[in-house]
Amino acid sequence: MRKILFLTLVLLVASVVPAAAGKFGYIDSMTLATESEPAKAAQEKMKGDFGAEAKTVENLAKDLEKKMQELQVQAAALSEAAREDKKVELLRMRRDVEDKQRALARKVQAANESVRKSISTMILMATQDFAKKNQYDIIFDRSYPSMVHAEPALDVTKEVMVELNRIYRENKKK
Repeated sequence: MRKILFLTLVLLVASVVPAAAGKFGYIDSMTLATESEPAKAAQEKMKGDFGAEAKTVENLAKDLEKKMQELQVQAAALSEAAREDKKVELLRMRRDVEDKQRALARKVQAANESVRKSISTMILMATQDFAKKNQYDIIFDRSYPSMVHAEPALDVTKEVMVELNRIYRENKKK
């Protein structure tokens, strides 16, 4: 009787364990956030939005550098008052360039943050859609330090990227 009860218990436990095992996978959200269609489109948009302003600020910085070198060359030939006037002018110019660089950096950072939030939301939607369609119980994110090891066979980043690109194209049509 004891053996039958023990055997029944072992069979019951053995049948429950495989049922608890689910389908697992992982993604690399950094790859999705940099190599997917929405990420590449956002990068191109950022270049278009801020490229001209960045070029202008870069040209101002080059102009400032050129004028500083000219002052060094001409310093001996200039009077003390003229030299001081040039230094004040260059100092003002340097502050102006630095102010423009900081303003541009703030604009780019704000735009990046907005884009990052949008892409993160899309990645989450794509991952959830992919998990439901393919019956995954859990999908981890390799980009976070909690994942120590994962078999490459569990990597579903490419499949999720396909889903992400599909969602992006659908939203783009609207």
